[in-house]
Amino acid sequence: MMKKTFNIAGPCHPAEHYMLPTQERCSGLMELIEQKQYFVIHAARQTGKTTLLLELTKQLNE
Repeated sequence: MMKKTFNIAGPCHPAEHYMLPTQERCSGLMELIEQKQYFVIHAARQTGKTTLLLELTKQLNE
């Protein structure tokens, strides 16, 4: 097993990188999707937008 590290570039992968739980951040988005509402993910660079979308994709495919 690989030792976890702090990621400083690119999307985070839970098995490889230390990261905050994304489930809490995705719950509100899942509600919007279920209600067929639009939403925007807008944030500064390297703040977790891609990581959030990867987690959201994973939850939608479960």
